[in-house]
Amino acid sequence: MRRFVSRAGRCLAGLVLLIAAPAVPAVAATAGHRLSLTLIDRTGRPPADADTWVDLYDLATGEQMPFGVRDGAGTVHLPAGAYQAYGFVQTRDPDSVSTVVLPRIRLDRDTALVLDARTAERVDVRVDRPGARRHGGAIEFLQPTPGHTIRYAASLPADIDAYLTPTAAAPGLRARIYATLTGGGATTARQAYVVVRDLRDGVPPRLRFTARVRELAVRTVTVAGQGRPACATLELSATRSGSPWQYTERIPLGPPDRPPFTVAFSPGADPLWALTTEFMGGDCDPAAGVDRYSVNAVFRTAGTGTLAFGRAPLGPAVAHRQPGTAGYVFWADDTLLVRIPLFADAGPGHYSTPLDSSYPAYPYVTGETRLTGADGRLLYTEPRPGHCACHLPAGTVPDGPLRLAVDAYRAAPWSDLAVRQHIEWTFPADRERPAVPLLAVRYRAALDADGRAPGGAAFPLALWVERHDPASPAVATVRLEASFDDGATWSAVPLTGTGDARSGLVTHPASGYVSLRATAADTAGNRVDQTVIRAYGLTPPSA
Repeated sequence: MRRFVSRAGRCLAGLVLLIAAPAVPAVAATAGHRLSLTLIDRTGRPPADADTWVDLYDLATGEQMPFGVRDGAGTVHLPAGAYQAYGFVQTRDPDSVSTVVLPRIRLDRDTALVLDARTAERVDVRVDRPGARRHGGAIEFLQPTPGHTIRYAASLPADIDAYLTPTAAAPGLRARIYATLTGGGATTARQAYVVVRDLRDGVPPRLRFTARVRELAVRTVTVAGQGRPACATLELSATRSGSPWQYTERIPLGPPDRPPFTVAFSPGADPLWALTTEFMGGDCDPAAGVDRYSVNAVFRTAGTGTLAFGRAPLGPAVAHRQPGTAGYVFWADDTLLVRIPLFADAGPGHYSTPLDSSYPAYPYVTGETRLTGADGRLLYTEPRPGHCACHLPAGTVPDGPLRLAVDAYRAAPWSDLAVRQHIEWTFPADRERPAVPLLAVRYRAALDADGRAPGGAAFPLALWVERHDPASPAVATVRLEASFDDGATWSAVPLTGTGDARSGLVTHPASGYVSLRATAADTAGNRVDQTVIRAYGLTPPSA
């Protein structure tokens, strides 16, 4: 049976428990009242120490309190007040997991309570499709307090039953159930259903929910190939408004030429979904390194649509930023921190993961990052493309703009595209600006499922300019060139359009590859010059 380790360091067969607050050592206080909790599994016996724990929170502050369990019981001395407890119990033979919730414990005297898994109801989430079974899931709880919000989450394992205790009315306590179902619960199914149910002010006595597929937001997921044998997985991550915790499921998709995969979501304005495909070699082994192609989405209404990943041309993405961060390039005192994703797939809103996030596990890109002054003087260099902690002590930054240059050489076994990139950004040396005003040129092209366009024809290519800093001024100029000999010679591509969006026609030779070189500048002089060698391939015309 699988084993997972939680963030709190706990390990159980078949279960991962995710808790926002850190684990606290079980050290009893000496003042206040005694709280004793006894846990019972679904067979009526005390659970083994490795099969149970209690997380206890102060409802006045939201802080997690110390509580240790031994032989199915624990005791702690606490100040008088109100507390909330979550007891986890795993029952053996037959296996099941139970979450026992005590939403409010009033501690004004010595108190003894029982957390009995036999009082829990089975969490039963279904869709109206025969054979669909749970592939995974989770339950997340949020409880606001005068201090900070209590956050607790536990998984719903795929292969055993999960139970949750109903509660009395619990004002403010919100629970969300996530359940991902596939055909027979198998990882090889070509359909998945992600059902989300919200519970407010406590847990009701009946936990059976059936979703109708016609009421879900159904998306067909396609993954484009890149000229060589490949494999992909789909990662679904949901973030609830007001919570840093993520519900995540991973589903194998297999080779890109397999039939399309469909996934259906419960519609609503919340959560925000981050959808990522991991693209890897044909042996489907992620340990050898992966490309990550991502897009964020909110599925507000039922209906159908398409999610397309892996489409060329690949290139840098700078617009996506995690909330509360300064983005991919920003100043931290005397250091310019650079973490730019260089191989995002095409498509509005698509982004990727900076190489340094998993750099040792991605051996297919080499190169360097250089920072120079306007006079060409080298200020800093790092032997990793798109990554730099460029330390510039006070007094060493020259007047005028800075230039950040990246050279990246790519030899991924699943791709013959984007084999080389050269990107150069020009921007002011303004350490007081939260986000460096980078630009990036992104492309959209009607390529086939292998990243190819028709040879011997005029081919429409759309491009737009995205900004790292949303407050950057308007785009003033955009230019594009194409090469059909891996960058030895270049031809201008006339563009139409204004502002961020432009389009043009590239006249293709009969076969080979198309490389692209683009330049964009805004009215303040911020500029990007970016080249991608072998942006996409060509399919020879039929005889």
